[in-house]
Amino acid sequence: MFQRNSSTDRQIRNQCYATRLYLILIFISMIIMIFYHIIETPIQSKVLLNPTESQYIELEQQYSHTLSCPCSSLSMPHLTFTQIRAEYHQICSSLWILMNWIEYIRASAFEVVSLEPTDFRIHAPGQFSSLGMFCQQAKQTIPEAIEIFLQTKFISSQVISPQLFQIQMNSSIEDWKLTTMNTFLQTIQLFRATTNENQLSNHFNSYFSVNSISEVTKQSVSYSQSPCVLTPSSRMNMSLYTMKIQCYSLPNFFVGRYPIESLFSSMLQCFYGMSCLLNIHRCLQSSVSFTYSPLDINLNNPNETIEMIINRLMVDQWISNISYSSYYHQCAPISSTFQYEGHNNFYFLLASISLIYGGLSLALKLLIFIGLYLIDRILQRDFQSIKQIFICGTEQQTIHCLHVVLVITTLTILYVNFAFNSSIRTVEILKPSLTMYDELLRQSSHSLECPYSKISTKYKTFLKLTPSFHEVCSSDLLSKETIAYFYYTYIFLGRVRSANFLSSAAAQFQLLASFCRLSKETVHNSLDQLAGNDFINVQLLSSTLLNEQIQRIIDDFQISIPKRFVNTLSLIRETTGANVLTNLFSSNWAMKVPSKTLDGCSCALSPKCVSSSRGGIKDCLDQLDYYRGIQISPINSCHFSLNTTFESILNELMIEQLTSNVSYELYFNECAPTSCIYSYVDDNHIIEGITTLIGRYGGLVIICRLIAIFIVNYNLCTPSRITN
Repeated sequence: MFQRNSSTDRQIRNQCYATRLYLILIFISMIIMIFYHIIETPIQSKVLLNPTESQYIELEQQYSHTLSCPCSSLSMPHLTFTQIRAEYHQICSSLWILMNWIEYIRASAFEVVSLEPTDFRIHAPGQFSSLGMFCQQAKQTIPEAIEIFLQTKFISSQVISPQLFQIQMNSSIEDWKLTTMNTFLQTIQLFRATTNENQLSNHFNSYFSVNSISEVTKQSVSYSQSPCVLTPSSRMNMSLYTMKIQCYSLPNFFVGRYPIESLFSSMLQCFYGMSCLLNIHRCLQSSVSFTYSPLDINLNNPNETIEMIINRLMVDQWISNISYSSYYHQCAPISSTFQYEGHNNFYFLLASISLIYGGLSLALKLLIFIGLYLIDRILQRDFQSIKQIFICGTEQQTIHCLHVVLVITTLTILYVNFAFNSSIRTVEILKPSLTMYDELLRQSSHSLECPYSKISTKYKTFLKLTPSFHEVCSSDLLSKETIAYFYYTYIFLGRVRSANFLSSAAAQFQLLASFCRLSKETVHNSLDQLAGNDFINVQLLSSTLLNEQIQRIIDDFQISIPKRFVNTLSLIRETTGANVLTNLFSSNWAMKVPSKTLDGCSCALSPKCVSSSRGGIKDCLDQLDYYRGIQISPINSCHFSLNTTFESILNELMIEQLTSNVSYELYFNECAPTSCIYSYVDDNHIIEGITTLIGRYGGLVIICRLIAIFIVNYNLCTPSRITN
């Protein structure tokens, strides 16, 4: 293999040794490379174009950790793959809320000369009308809420598995149902609180009396041992009377100071049994015909209160149909990429070995040839011949010299270009940890990009908001004992002017307690709703940017949520005032033709007319200590000043402070970036330059040899042409 034209026996023997050495080295090298490529299990990537749903599910089962199928559509409305409907409580489709039933009761009332205060004929029409109203409101609210939900977008940057899709959709639907019910109930609860604590009067909760000097006063009706003023939910069983003698008492169907309050406490127990209905029919003796049809006891629990039914929006069952196939069709992934560890196939092995063999064979031949030549000259002590390698006397020597110069020059230029030239390097880190991300952020904050593995995540996975409320909400001012004390002191003092603090103190503090309770419920419900919302971002945010964005969301939350609450409250206030409803305190109307005027404000024209109750609360409490020995702790507030009105405090939902706790670690784990990419300027490529030269050496030697031959032959041919 290394034979030359003129060789001595020793040279021939050395050439044989060199050939054997070459064969041994090339054989060992190839065996090592073949063995390495056979046992190697590199991570291999494969792309499947336009995968079908069944193909995706199969891939997801096998390669769930590395499978990536980007959606061609980033967002899609829920209605494209979801259907929702509600099955309402049977009372909403029964005869008991129709006008036929109500007219049947009223007809019976007309036939009775005098009715007892708790008679079924008086209270039932209003209660069943209210029950029908709640059914109507629920049937109007739910379809509107369903339409809004179905129009909202489901955001998905990647196809998700059927199991995860089902979990996410069920969670979204549950959050939506909770939000819908809370919104519906918030208005009802606010209306109940303002009606109860404003002590609005009707013929169920008050009556008029005339004293010896012809002054008309209102007094509260009591349905239990405790006054209605102190217990708005006080109630009595509703009964049917014949000639003022109780004919039948309806089980767990109540009458109270307000029809809505007594309705909420009542049960439909009587209307599930035919025997109870026959007793009602027997006692009513109405001239109008009516066909009794009891409720189906197999569909609902007779012992649940009507409030429990209303609290779930009159719904017995929510039915949702979620189609994964429709979701997959809307997502329509163009490709699916997955990675796996696998052995190299035969074609890859053959190509790799062939490629390595060419460069390795040439390098070994050259090294052995040079080594053999040097050894031969050293043994002959012919160092002058070594110098003659670079003497260009003959054509072959010239080609050889030029070849060496071209190779050395080209290698030098390439090395300098690779080793000392600045270049922008892009590095991708797969599945970085939080520690690695922090390190990358410190080094390359301006160029670092870490795409989300999923484009949205729930706030509740990394954010916790804890509200603290005004101290008055937890003070003993709002305790039942304090409120009872104000009321009984008012009763003890007898005739007290309406402008006196004691005349309305009990109701005012009851109302304040209700506002505290409703504010807390509203805030907690809104926080639950926020926790279920999606935090959307395509890139992983640093801790600083995340905190800034969360703070903006909190600021918006503290503005928007109180505004909705106050708007509803204002609507109720204005409606109550516009309906010129009186209360038990006679603070807005007296039993005279002219309306009352407070501080120049006509109570007939505005429900917001107020007058001073003679000093602040502290002064009043100091005076009241004359009557009682209980000490009331002073109220301290860091956020609200001492001169802040209750309205201003309520306008902020009584929130003293809203504390946020953002867990960046949970946020990072939830985002789970599949990779982080960053760029940097690299000025040092010494090792890479050497590696590059080694990789290109084999081909470069051949190219330079051809160039040298061409140049020498061209130069030798040129003088011949000139001579001719």
